[in-house]
Amino acid sequence: MQISFPQRQFCYVTPRLKNKCSDLDTETSEKIQKSGILQVFATLLTPQSSCTAKVANIIAEVAKNEFMRNSCVEAGLIPPLVQLLNCKDQEVLLQTGRALGNICYDSLLIFCKTSVDAVTIKLNLIDRLLEVMIFF
Repeated sequence: MQISFPQRQFCYVTPRLKNKCSDLDTETSEKIQKSGILQVFATLLTPQSSCTAKVANIIAEVAKNEFMRNSCVEAGLIPPLVQLLNCKDQEVLLQTGRALGNICYDSLLIFCKTSVDAVTIKLNLIDRLLEVMIFF
């Protein structure tokens, strides 16, 4: 199996990034934002990818930092993460739930234009998360 460029980039960055994610300072957060790695993560969040759970784990760690939450949203990580809630892989579901929870930690309004959008998204996410929890 041939590894794509984003997957190679992910494999290179993952060990270095994971150790530092929860203690990100403003300068480091800015470097991550400018590097474009968050957009690469968005392309790797597919059910078919062997690194999906690891990518979701890294996103969950990055999103622990309040400076990075909005960047995760701007990088387009929410739609693929929500789609992964339909995955059957328990590790993918666990890490996806962590990533979404950390991104949404302060407020769902950070990625919604109106409070109606926030309520709709929140209800849909809660319904799916409950289904996942009951199933497993």
